[in-house]
Amino acid sequence: MAYDAQVYQIADKYDVSTLKTHAKGKFGIAIATGWNMDDFPVAISVVYESTPSIDRGLRDLVMGTSRRNIDKLLGHDGLREIIRKSPDFAADLIPSLCGKLSAQRYECPSCDHQFRVISRGSITTVQAADWDSYLIEG
Repeated sequence: MAYDAQVYQIADKYDVSTLKTHAKGKFGIAIATGWNMDDFPVAISVVYESTPSIDRGLRDLVMGTSRRNIDKLLGHDGLREIIRKSPDFAADLIPSLCGKLSAQRYECPSCDHQFRVISRGSITTVQAADWDSYLIEG
């Protein structure tokens, strides 16, 4: 993972766009399959230390993988250490995670009371009612 990030950096430095695209593809595959390995925090560090903030190529891949797997990644000391040491990574991660929160308003079918549900994702288990039918639009 870190190797592909370093190749991306070198390709950017010497303006070799085909190599940069190839390295980005390999990096994407590596983090998609290896995000739960000890190398992932190292790769994050390499990406955030070696790419400018305006180059979102690898940073967006890191962010997407981190966001999708944050619950498991926070159990790894390596990721927590990167959050402490890399303000740019932390600054990208926090808004990315907050975007996962949604506040939806529902109306109770029994008493017509309206309430908000703030969740990470959608309601997946429904026991007594199909809550989507009680969702208030707007």
